[in-house]
Amino acid sequence: MLFSPSGDYLFVKTNSGCFLWDVLRGVKLLRFEGAVQNPWEFAFSPDGSELLMRNEQSEFARFAIPSGELLVKFKAQYGMARLDGSGCFGPDRRTVLQLAHGGMFLLLDANDGKILHQRQLEKTGVAGEVYWLPDRGEVIVAQSSHVNRLNVAAPCALWRWRWPLTEHDPQRLPREWVGLNTGMSGDRCKLLLHHRRDAHHEDEFIIDVATLDTLMVERSFACGGSALPFPSLSHDGAAWAVSAGDTIQVGISDERLELPVRAGQVQFHPTRDLVAVTGEMGFVMLRAQLAAMIPLLQKCDDERELTQRGYARATRLPGNQAIAYHRLCAARSVFVSIRTLGWTPISSVGARCRSIRIG
Repeated sequence: MLFSPSGDYLFVKTNSGCFLWDVLRGVKLLRFEGAVQNPWEFAFSPDGSELLMRNEQSEFARFAIPSGELLVKFKAQYGMARLDGSGCFGPDRRTVLQLAHGGMFLLLDANDGKILHQRQLEKTGVAGEVYWLPDRGEVIVAQSSHVNRLNVAAPCALWRWRWPLTEHDPQRLPREWVGLNTGMSGDRCKLLLHHRRDAHHEDEFIIDVATLDTLMVERSFACGGSALPFPSLSHDGAAWAVSAGDTIQVGISDERLELPVRAGQVQFHPTRDLVAVTGEMGFVMLRAQLAAMIPLLQKCDDERELTQRGYARATRLPGNQAIAYHRLCAARSVFVSIRTLGWTPISSVGARCRSIRIG
């Protein structure tokens, strides 16, 4: 799930397909049909006019936004080695910046997948994120890591690289992390670093919020984590979210929320104080009112437990309520229009806004 750079559109992958939503109107615009099978990674172009998809077979597809027209489909010409992590468009949508297995960085032609440039980074790096920052004319590469046969996590690496990449060398930042995952604020000024405390504490995680100018850490605090933490940072850097297994932890100013959402994800709007949540149910709402959704999310989680165990073993919900609630929440779509429900439009961010929900 991700917002377009302007925040006008929300892209979501669900069990029933990939969809594009108009955020302000709450309208499902289109479903992306099988250009690539089982797409895994997604990225908007910096101007939001295109969406890039990639699957595990190194196949890419570029779509026009918001029409959904398939512009081009290609496969990375990189032999049998697999691609890793989240790539992105380069300048003018002519190139794709992508990590590959074994810590190789690739600059690909965005029309035919030819390798224009490649550079070996940290060899122990597995997966990670690549960010193209047009205003700064540079690329940020965050390499994650794996646990080796001795059950020791290899160090992760963070790189800064000036454009054009063929004329400059990547600069490795003088610090190492264990199990690094990152998220970028909507204003492209702050970077969230989610990582293990150290190699000896697999269940202890830290979030650092750093400025991109110096990558000096402004704030640091303990949090949860999982194999796929999906870290997210708000446009102003004041709120963060991370998936922690059976819950999603959300920090808003000095308040910390535990959303009872399994296999879910939270993304912050790039320009407004809005948040999108997916899981058993999905919605978009003002982040300041997110706490009000916790009881409803807990009911949905209770219903999931009852469905798995059988209603006879229900301890928190009577059976008849559970059945009714299951029918209400069975659809795993992602959005509903505030206007459709007669509530305050999201565009009136300063006004009182009730939660929006899908069902």
